Order: sequence, then C-alpha cells, then structure tokens
Amino acid sequence: MISTFTTRHTAFPAVFFCHPRRALAAVLALCCTVGVGVAFADHGKPERIIVIGTPAADAASSPRPRLPPSPDLSDLMATFPGGGVVANGRLSGQMQYRGLFGPRVSVRIDGMSINSGGPNWMDPPLHYLPNTLIDSFRVLRGGASVGSGDHLGGDVVARSKHARFVAGTAFEQQASLAALGQSADDGYSVGGMLGLANARHRADFTFSRDAGDDYDAGSGVVAASEYDRDTYGFAYGFRAGEHEWGLHYRRINTGDTGTPALPFDVRYYHTDLARLFYKGSWRGAEWEASLYRSDVRHRMNNYRLRPAPDFDNLPGPDADKLPPFRGDDRRWVDATSDGLGFSSAVSFDWLQGTLNLGLDAHAADHE
Repeated sequence: MISTFTTRHTAFPAVFFCHPRRALAAVLALCCTVGVGVAFADHGKPERIIVIGTPAADAASSPRPRLPPSPDLSDLMATFPGGGVVANGRLSGQMQYRGLFGPRVSVRIDGMSINSGGPNWMDPPLHYLPNTLIDSFRVLRGGASVGSGDHLGGDVVARSKHARFVAGTAFEQQASLAALGQSADDGYSVGGMLGLANARHRADFTFSRDAGDDYDAGSGVVAASEYDRDTYGFAYGFRAGEHEWGLHYRRINTGDTGTPALPFDVRYYHTDLARLFYKGSWRGAEWEASLYRSDVRHRMNNYRLRPAPDFDNLPGPDADKLPPFRGDDRRWVDATSDGLGFSSAVSFDWLQGTLNLGLDAHAADHE
C-alpha cells in the first residue's frame, strides 16, 4: 500500500508493507507528527502586553544604608555586601571590598582620585570627606570598569554637598547642617553647607569639625586613639543654556590623630584639593571634562600620643652600651604627596544604543 500525505509546505511520500490495521495506525501517528510540526513552523509574532501600575516593594532588596555614628566615612562600607573596614584609627580606616583594599579598590570623591600622603595609608581617600558633608555614596559591584582606572575590583563614588541650580533669576538660599556624637570617646562631628543659587550661578561654603578623645572599648581605654580634623571649602558654578563650568576647592587640616594599629601616629595632615570641570551638550552629544590637583603635607611620630619605645632593657650584656639602643627611640617622619589628574568623556547615540568614550590620566609623586 502506498500513501501520500500533503502539508501546507511539503509532500511526504511513505511506503508501508504491513497489516492494514497497523498501516492505518502508522498513518494516524504520522499525521499527528506532521500537524505538530506545522503548528510550530507557522507561529506569528508574540503578543505585546503593557502593564501600567506601581510595583510593590521588593522584599528581597536591601534597605538604604544609614550613616554610621562615626567620624570615619569608611565605616559605611561595612554596611554593603562584601564590604569591610580595616580600622587602623578613628580617621584612618581602610575600606575593603571582597578582600581587596588600598589602591586595588577605586575610590573617587567628587570626580577626583586622591593620593594618600602617608606611606601606611594613614589618610586613605575617604579621610578627605567627613561624614557630615556626604551627599551620596555609591558602590559599583563586581570588577572595576575601564572608566575607574587601573584598579582590580569595586568602584566607590562619593559626592559632597554643594548648592544646586534653581529656576529663575532670583537667588535662593540653601543650607544643610549635620551633627553626631559618640559617648565612647566624648567625640563629636558637626558640619554643613551654606549656599546661594539661581538659574545661572551657584556658590557655597562648606565646613566640618571632628574631634574626640581616646575611646573606651569596655575593657579599657585604647591609648593613642584620639582624633582632630578641620575641613572647609568653597565652590562656584556657572551655567549658560546646556553648558556648565565649575570650580571646587577644599582644605583639610588633620591634627594629632592616633592610629593604634600602626607604629606611628598622625602629627598633622595639611591637604589642598582643587578641581575645575565642564559638562554640557553639543551637537547631539554629552560632554564632560575635569582637571584636578591634590597637595598633601604629612608628619607622623611615635612619641607624641604614645610612649616611645624604650630599648634600655634589651637582652645581652653589651646591649645598653650601643648608642642607637640607649633610651627612648623617638622618631618622626615627614612625607609629601602631589597628584595631578584629568578626565574627559563623551556619549552619543550610535546604532541602537549609546556609545561612551573617555580618556583619563592620573600622576602621583610621593616623597
């Protein structure tokens, strides 16, 4: 028996040499198979469904982190998944991200990469942004992007408080004030921003004061854990149409500040930070450019906040007769750090997406 089965697209001849009932069953099975194949081959575009409404809160999302009651902004990193802090001192905490710390993690403050002035990173980048002046703190998870520089993982972007442009020609007063205190070290932090702005101009003055004594850990007082820091700065911005230019300057003076986990304490940091920038739209593209500089002067010693090491009791019959090992070993070290950097970026529509291009450079000189 010879049978032919025809679909919408193709004819399939089939030859059977078997019992008529078995041939009929085979014919029915083949018809079902061809039918299913035709159903899959003849599908159209999926129907588009639009849902309008407000989504419910995601129960699995993490809550917005709160600022810790600490003068050190790096403590905020401990509230992020994979984050941590190496607590070398009250103002010298080094943040960690998934085991990486120090220069392996990108940290940018107001668009600047800031050099550390001390050889032991006694002033990590977040040292130069007090808690009371923070406006936003963002951690980009995963490996560092090419736009963050030569870092291995993580990208921390922090921004300080500044006046914002407003509509109209009349100047509007803007102000922000924050304060916190800790009973463990009788410490306090107070800071804020005072500004004026309209549609074309904005100007502000920022200030901060952080101070505290040796803190009580419960089982005793931790020596050489006091801290002292003053911060002040000003900013100006000008906007014309879709173009904006700005200048930011900040001065940070850190006084006697202990770092109990390190062999030296901070005698002082005198740091100047300055940044010029532009951003705007031109010929269908978004443009950004900035030039910034950091200047750090640092001194540390091992005798002002803690007892200097005493080598009079070294073992050996003649140890006390060696001049380098007689009495207190009082030491101090001066260090400087100068940094210069720039960044530029442009983004525009290309094909069916957005193309981002950029060029960055940062040079550091340590002595």
